[in-house]
Amino acid sequence: MIMDPLLFLPGPTYVPHNVRIAQAKPLVGHRTKHFRSIYRETVDLLKDLMYTENDVFILTSSGTGAVEAMIVNIVNEGDKILVPVFGAFSERLCEIIRIFGGTPIPLRYEYGKGPTYEDVKEAIEKNDDLKAIAIVYNDTSPGVTVRDLPKIAEYSKNEGILVLVDAISIFGGDKLLVDEWKIDVLVAASQKCLASPPGLAFISVSNDAWNVIKSTKKRAYYFDLEKYRQFDRKNETPFTPAISLLYALNESIKTIMDIGYSEWIRNHEKRANIIYEELHKMGAEPFVEKDFRSNTIISFAPPKGIKPSYVVDIMASKYNVYLARGMGPLSEKIVRVGNMGYIGIREIRLLIELLSEVMGISKSR
Repeated sequence: MIMDPLLFLPGPTYVPHNVRIAQAKPLVGHRTKHFRSIYRETVDLLKDLMYTENDVFILTSSGTGAVEAMIVNIVNEGDKILVPVFGAFSERLCEIIRIFGGTPIPLRYEYGKGPTYEDVKEAIEKNDDLKAIAIVYNDTSPGVTVRDLPKIAEYSKNEGILVLVDAISIFGGDKLLVDEWKIDVLVAASQKCLASPPGLAFISVSNDAWNVIKSTKKRAYYFDLEKYRQFDRKNETPFTPAISLLYALNESIKTIMDIGYSEWIRNHEKRANIIYEELHKMGAEPFVEKDFRSNTIISFAPPKGIKPSYVVDIMASKYNVYLARGMGPLSEKIVRVGNMGYIGIREIRLLIELLSEVMGISKSR
């Protein structure tokens, strides 16, 4: 019997059976009463998960599409945006800002480390004409989480700086309080911690962000957030949405709520602790410094003499279990384990046993 692949990827993640079934529902028109009902319900569920009263829109795009929407609606030519850079996705933020004429001010870190409140405070003090700070809450390429995000956001807002957050690989898997943390624009996606198929992204927009958007030069059509706001008032999207994916997302969030959202997040932390502990026993040390380690992306360097590509290839070809190598300069330095979404302790124990076997390490070591 052919077993379903077991996904421990940085995305996409395992999609439960009930969510896959929901995706197979008959299509309806996106200008109908039925669509408006499920659209509004899903947006309201997303607001609950984000802990926000801000506007939230669902985009038919990848997470990167939502990042582009965030930048193109906020950044005018010449605007200076502070960007802590500690992985491939924070590098991508800089690139997108440049494409739309902004000037990223990078605050660079060695991979495996991340920004602290003190670092960002000092950078803001040195740059008194910043329009915004754009920060990746959890960069999947090294597996770094910015634990000081609440303090960073609060300080930035007190200095009159907008707070733009990419939470794609952490939303639904760790603590995130949009309104309490004073986040102006937040982007996330369906295929990570929410255990839903890829293809949808989400963006929340604060009142302060809207005041800026109104004065930003229009350079987008599909990603014009004012269009989304206009159609949202009718419980619709401005363009044809991925209706089947919306059904799946709706079902996935309801599954999370049935489990209990706090419990769902605690499960991510419990699983992460098990993985980190067992990897240490194997002599496979975490790549990221302890204060920045992610609960949703666990990265580790295999024991000496074992290449990450070997571990990833054997796990896939022999066991149908999928992990990821590092990105760019980390491709042959680390293995990344996606700990996101609907994963049980049984699957975690299986992962540990197989990693131990593949890396040739006995449990008694």
